[in-house]
Amino acid sequence: WQMGSADIAMQVRGTASKPNLSGVAHVNRASISCPWLIRPLSSLGVTVRVQDNALYVDAFDGRVGRKGFLRINGYLPMDPVKAGAKEAEEAARGIIMDARGLELRVK
Repeated sequence: WQMGSADIAMQVRGTASKPNLSGVAHVNRASISCPWLIRPLSSLGVTVRVQDNALYVDAFDGRVGRKGFLRINGYLPMDPVKAGAKEAEEAARGIIMDARGLELRVK
């Protein structure tokens, strides 16, 4: 983590065997170094929610270098057995990642 701000709120209810998670995380104008990227992930904006034991990536947008970018969004049930019809349809799409122009550090 090089710079930026984050606001995270999480609530855990239920029992140890059946937890119920909910919360939200917002990241604004962050810059994060990554050992696999030559340049840091910058101008990062993220909104992630956990609701009814499902992970929603509403926005994950960042730049890498001058031309590279990384975008992630989607839905991932943490307990697919309990997912309803709408959730099952969203889960079929899963988490979608669009990455272009990344310069990777590979050995």
